[in-house]
Order: sequence, then C-alpha cells, then structure tokens
Amino acid sequence: MPESEEKRKMSTPTMPAAPTKETADATWRDRLRHFHVTGDGSDDAGAPLVPLSLAGFFDAEELFDHYPLLIDAASTAGEFARPFSACVEDAFESMGQNSLLRDHKTKLIWAFAQALDEGRETPLAGVIDETCEKFAADFEVSADASRALNKELTHFKKALGKSGVLLGLGNHTLVALYRHALVRERRGRLAAFVSEAAILAENLANILRVDDAHGSANGEPDAAAASLGSAGAQFFEADALAATARSGSGGKSLSAERRKRISETVNLLRGWVKGGPSATDLTLVHSGAPEASFEAEGANVVVHEDILGTATKLYDREMDQVVEIVRAMRIGRLEVGGDYDAELHESQLSRLDRHGLSSEELLVGTPVVALESRDRLRGMSLAPFSAMLRSGRAIHVLVADSESVPTEGSFSEYAFELGYLVLAHREAFVLQSSLASPVHLISGLCELAAAVRPAVAVVAQASGALPAWLQLVSGVAGRGTPLFRYDPGAGPSWAHRLAMGANPQPERPWPTYPIACKGADGKAQSLDLAFTFAHAAALEPSQRKHFWVIPTSAWTDEQINLRELIGADGDQPSLGLPFIWVVGEDGSLARAIVTRQLTMGTHDHVRSWHTLQELGGLDNEHVHRATKVTLEMAHAEAAVRMESLEAKHREELEVVRAEAAAEAMGRLVDVLMDLDSAPRSPRAPTAPAAPQGALAETPSAGTAAAEAAPQEDEDDEDVSFDEAWIDSPLCTTCNECTNLNPRLFKYNGENQAVIADVNAGTFAEMVSAAVKCPVRCIHPGAPQSGDATATAELIAQAAPFN
Repeated sequence: MPESEEKRKMSTPTMPAAPTKETADATWRDRLRHFHVTGDGSDDAGAPLVPLSLAGFFDAEELFDHYPLLIDAASTAGEFARPFSACVEDAFESMGQNSLLRDHKTKLIWAFAQALDEGRETPLAGVIDETCEKFAADFEVSADASRALNKELTHFKKALGKSGVLLGLGNHTLVALYRHALVRERRGRLAAFVSEAAILAENLANILRVDDAHGSANGEPDAAAASLGSAGAQFFEADALAATARSGSGGKSLSAERRKRISETVNLLRGWVKGGPSATDLTLVHSGAPEASFEAEGANVVVHEDILGTATKLYDREMDQVVEIVRAMRIGRLEVGGDYDAELHESQLSRLDRHGLSSEELLVGTPVVALESRDRLRGMSLAPFSAMLRSGRAIHVLVADSESVPTEGSFSEYAFELGYLVLAHREAFVLQSSLASPVHLISGLCELAAAVRPAVAVVAQASGALPAWLQLVSGVAGRGTPLFRYDPGAGPSWAHRLAMGANPQPERPWPTYPIACKGADGKAQSLDLAFTFAHAAALEPSQRKHFWVIPTSAWTDEQINLRELIGADGDQPSLGLPFIWVVGEDGSLARAIVTRQLTMGTHDHVRSWHTLQELGGLDNEHVHRATKVTLEMAHAEAAVRMESLEAKHREELEVVRAEAAAEAMGRLVDVLMDLDSAPRSPRAPTAPAAPQGALAETPSAGTAAAEAAPQEDEDDEDVSFDEAWIDSPLCTTCNECTNLNPRLFKYNGENQAVIADVNAGTFAEMVSAAVKCPVRCIHPGAPQSGDATATAELIAQAAPFN
C-alpha cells in the first residue's frame, strides 16, 4: 500500500557531538585505514543503509505520479501516454469538488496499479468497474456514506472514460512504450503511402482499360464497357470512352513492352496493398533469455541467439521489398504522367537500393528492432554492434540496462558507458534514459521511432532486491544513468545534437539538496548534501560490503566527506578516509566509511559525467577559457580607454589652469597699475612674459584651478553598481536566461542578451539566470524594493556575480 505507513520517511536526524582528538580511539584509525584499502576488517552487522541526502529527492508515493501510464493510441493531442494520476485529476476537475475521492487519490491509483499485470498493457475498460468496486469495499463507512462514495465513483468512471490501456512499471514497459511510439510516428505515414499505392494501381489499370477499349471492336460502347469491367464502369462512361477510341484521340495503342511494364506494376502494387503492410508494427528480435521471453502485442517476435546478425538479415530482406515497392511507385508515377522514358529511367530504376530511398520511403518498411542487454554487448556482441552502427542500416536497438548501479562485481575497472560508445559512431541516434523519467523516455522514443538511421536506446530498468522505483530514481540522481539524447540530424554542432537538460541539476557534478537536521545542542540546522554514485550504491544490499558505519568515538579529522574528497572537478581523490552521512538506527547522523574501490568508482563516474557536461555545453572548460580571455581583453581595452580618458582629462585641466593663470595675472597687473579695479572679463590665454609655472603657484591660480576641477565632476552622471546589467558582448546565446523569463531577458539586434524590463521578473530569477549563464555575464545587482524573493541567502549568492 502506498499509504503513509509504507512511505519512506525519515524523522529529523540529530548530529551527535564529535569526540575530541584526545578521546578518539587511536586503534580505530588503523582498522578503518585497512578497511578503506582492502574492504576487509569491518565488524558492521550489515543493516540496510539510508543515505541522509536521499531525503532531498525521494518520496515513495511519487511513483504514483508517474505510473501507471494511460496510453490512448487514438489520441491526436499531445503525447500518446500520460501518467494515470494526471487523467484521474482531470476527471476530478470535470466532476467539481469531490473531497472524499480527492483525499484518497493515491489509494485509488494504487488500486488500479494492483489490477495490472506487471509491465503489460491492460485495457482500462476491463478493470475500471471491478477496481472501483474493490476500492469502495475497503472503506468501513455507514450506509449513507457508502451510497455517497458509490455515487462519486459512478461520476468518476463516466468522467474518466474507458478508452486506452494502462501500463505499469516493469520489465516489459520499455518495449510496450516503444511499440506505441512506432504506431504514433509511422502508422499514419504508412497508411498514406498505402493509399497512394492503391490509387496509383487503379490509375495504371485505367490506362490498360483505355488501351483495351481503343483496340476493341473499333471502339464500340459495348466492347469499351466490357473492357472496363463492373468496377471501372463506375468511374468511366462507356459511350465517351468508345467515342474517344473511334476518333483516334486516345493515341496509339500501348506497345507490348510498355503494356507489360504497367501490368507488372499494377499486379505488384495491388498484391502489396492486399497483403496488409501494416499487419505488424515491428519485428522484434531477442535471444530468448528468460527476462526477454515474452510475446509483444503487435510484434512479429523472432528468437535467435545471434540477435544483431538476425536483425541485419531481416532488415535487408525488408528493405529489398521496400525498394521493389518504391521502384514500382516511381514507375507508376512516371507512367500516369506520361513521362516514362525507358532509355533514361530503366537503368536508373534498376540500380535503386536502400541508399537511394527518401526519408519518407525508408519509413514504409516494418521496423526491425533488436532487444539487447548491456552484458551481451560488452562481450562478443560488441564487434557486430559497432559494425551495424557503421553500416547505416536503420535498425533500432533497445538495451534494457539493469546495471545503472551494479549489483555484483567490483568497481576496480572503469564503467562500461554504452551511451558514450554509441556517441563515438557519430551518425547514430542515441537515447539514454530511465523508466524513472517516463516523460523524457517517451519523447525520446518518439524521436527514435521516426529515425531513419541506426538508433540505440539505453534505458535503465530495475533489477535485484531493491524496490524498483527507489533503484531507478537513485540511479538517475547518482549519475549512474545520465539522461541525454543525441540526434545527428538536429543540427551541425554538438549544441544542436546533444540535449541533457532532463538530469537533476545538470550544471553540478552531483545534485545537492538542503537537509534539515538537529545539532548536538538540539537546535535546528541545515546541511547541503550531495547524492553521489556512492550514495546510490549504499542502497544496494549487494554493495553493503563497501560501507562501514562507525560510532562517534571513531570519528577523526582525517575522515573527509566523500564529495569534498573527490572534488567537483573530478581530479584524483585526495588522501583521507572518505565517508558519507547516513541515518543511524537511533535516528542520529552517522558516518559510513567508504572503501577505496567504491571511491574510485565514484571518481570514475564524476569524470564520466563531466565529459558529458562538456559535450553538452555545461561547465565547459573551453567556454571558461574563452570567457577568461574575453574578460582579459575587455579589461585591457577598458584600461587603455581609461588611460586615454585620464590623459585627455589632464590636458583639459592644464588648459583650464592656463586660462585661470592668465586671468589671475591680468587682474594682478590691473591692480598694480592702479587701473579700473572692476573684474575684467575672461580673456583668451596668451603667453605671459613671466613663466606660467611660477604664477601657477600663487594662491589665486591655485584657487581657480581647484574651482575648475570640481565643476567638471559635478557634471558627471552618477554611477550605480546596484542595478542589474549584462555584459552583452560576452553572451553566447545559450537561451538559458530567455527561456527562464523572456519578459525579463531578450536578445538585441546582434543576438546578445540584454535586460528587457527589470520589473518584469524577480530577484530570484535574476540570480538563477546568473548561476546558469555559462560565461557569467549576467550581474544581478541589488534587488528591487519590495521583491519578496530577495532573501539574505539569495543576496549572498548573488554577490560573486556583481
């Protein structure tokens, strides 16, 4: 049951008082060092571990926000699959306020999930009535309340409808979703092609009928009608056709060669249309292993040990048929238009193969799908897998990956990153996803289904004793299953082809969450804790041997948080004993020492993740270097400009001083000669007889110069550093800020970001944009007056960017 008693909850843990160096047992150091290096010597009882940072993102009931899925193949709006919880909520909205059902929404969804065969499709119409009855029977209420509940359920069933199928979380979920993605992306195109083939065959048959009428009984109506047959007589008038034949306007009779070509084309197209090219949605090839042995609805299942070799043969056979049909279609189009030139077209069409087909024509054939596992591809299948990817054959490979966090083996070797391996082949479509992210998975499968190139989907699915949802979600958070999509046809650069924004906090090495806890003094405090690959491994019972939960008396200064020991840049781990925070059995925080083997495995995963970040344009060292060079050039240009302005200012100041000195000298001369003592009007500076330097030292000259300089400063505009601004010339047009709030940010005529309206957004959005900006060209400034989002922590976070 997904009620509160089964929901994973952790009470606020308490931080125990750390021992002093004097009280710490020195013998622990040697024991823990030995355990860290060898993995031996632990006397831990092996109780299940609960990493403290797990509380930052995991909620067991969140499963029912994603699964079951309601799939409606007939729907034309949006995605073909939606979480059943969203459909239930829509039904509630159409019913108005129904507090009783709303208060038990999770229990209602759980009841439907219980009615499903794990991972298999179940028609909603077949379970809705029985499930609602069982749901109502679980309530011990009065007769009046029972009637009210049943009335609400009746309205609920009517609002929900009965179309579509339900699909739960299981090992068959991947293939079922992919089949529906194929139907969504290909069935309409195939139907249009089949319709065109049928019409084209009929038009070609009409050409033959007209030729028959032209040469039959001098074009008598009865003969013309006989040549048309009952079907043709519905579309043509025998009298008019016979008149055309008698007048000779129908042209010469068809040559034997042309008549044979048209007749063969008609027979081929009619036979293909009649054979039902849409009878199956896909051909699925798998090894027959127990975990893969099932009959997929709408699929022609082929079991063979050589999965890729068999898939290649089936694909070539399917393409031979598609080429034959396409050749007939092209001949038919030319014949109907009267444009067929045997000398020109015959040799070209005879050489047609799959490389000469258009994208739409390649989608006509039944897709050939190979269902593989990472273990098989890592072994003997790796060479044929690489050959298939380089062949250009549009074979789709679904890899059910159950090792996002290995349940067996060691971490002494580098992780086998199948997604990276496929990326190295450049021209293959790659989807790496997880059943924990159905939105990302479904959208990626739709793109993959429409791909006319080699395509691989590596999808994490659960295995082992750990609850499926917990294993899948922790695998994504711990970077064991990075989510990305690589589409070679999306554009010319990696920025266009690689998308990885679906990962949690993709700009960070590890996702980090604030976790509430109590200090040793009982006061509330918060810790920012990362969830790493080691934290995900801690949840796996088979990996318990890599952790030793130690008492407080064993804590020492040489023990370092694993996140800090490895570092954010993926450098070699520093010396020290790594640990992760876990919740002890008594609810207090505890340290779990991690073996060196798992530490190196975590280090390998963060380096792998950082490589993916760089390919995706996140935390890219090339961008950092370019930004540094650009800033240095901007600072150098600013320094040159400042020096030029200062030099100009000095020159202008000397002119003012000279003018002031000349005027002061003129007044002095007037006084000495006892002339008119009234102030004289300023005169243009002239070279005085006495040295100007000496006169500049007089009090009058000094006073005039002092008055002149401040006057220029008073005219300067006030400069404030509290306003938000953007170094637009540094902008890389990454769309991060404009996607965040297009009213706050926009692009100027040079496609560089500027602030459109500072009042159109919040200080929190301004800081968020500054954090996401890869070149750090956004400066949030100070918050606007009255901005409720401007907390002290947010202002402190903005400080480095100002």
